[in-house]
Amino acid sequence: MFLNFPVAVFLGVQFAHAGSPSSVLLYCPAYSRNVRTVYLEIDENTYRSVTLSLANVIELPSPPVEEGRITFFGPAGADGLHTIAAVADIGSIGNPLVILHPSGPEDPTAYQAVTISADTRAFPLASFQLVNLSPYAVRFNKDEAEVTEMQSGGSHNFQPANAAGTPFGIRVKYEIDDNWTLISSSTWVARNDRRTLVCILRDARSERMNIRSVPLRETPGR
Repeated sequence: MFLNFPVAVFLGVQFAHAGSPSSVLLYCPAYSRNVRTVYLEIDENTYRSVTLSLANVIELPSPPVEEGRITFFGPAGADGLHTIAAVADIGSIGNPLVILHPSGPEDPTAYQAVTISADTRAFPLASFQLVNLSPYAVRFNKDEAEVTEMQSGGSHNFQPANAAGTPFGIRVKYEIDDNWTLISSSTWVARNDRRTLVCILRDARSERMNIRSVPLRETPGR
């Protein structure tokens, strides 16, 4: 069953940094290495904490951006230093939505970052933004008709033609060893009052494929 969660926003300090976007949205579909709080360096050796959420998209007002990138740090170690937890490349995206997802066990950072546009022209109301965070190709079918096939790191905006409130079937598969294996077969409902982010990822420990979804509020509070 496709689940819809309430959306909360990050209630934090207004970060001041020249050249930064007015805000960045952040979502974490799964925790990595018990790092559930990340930090932004807003001044030399001055950090502000950001508590990650699996259920909510959070807002980072005026985050520090250098050369088109946001650096997220982990908790301070015994030496008092914060190591890098993830680096998100937002480039010139005007309304970036950063997705942090767990890195592999051999990776130096706790999280990998993917950035997509949250602009309503690219991610319109009533649509589903599909993002493949897994290392495999993923295929979406709606009522037996193919919606899209995405390679690792790919994304696709899906706008169902169904009238609001109408349910429809979705089957999601991933390709492994030249075979397409079912991840989920469920019923989604067309909505005209929200935008929904859908992430497909592999659990770093169990290696099981999972789907996480969360709606976006049209005008996030602070």
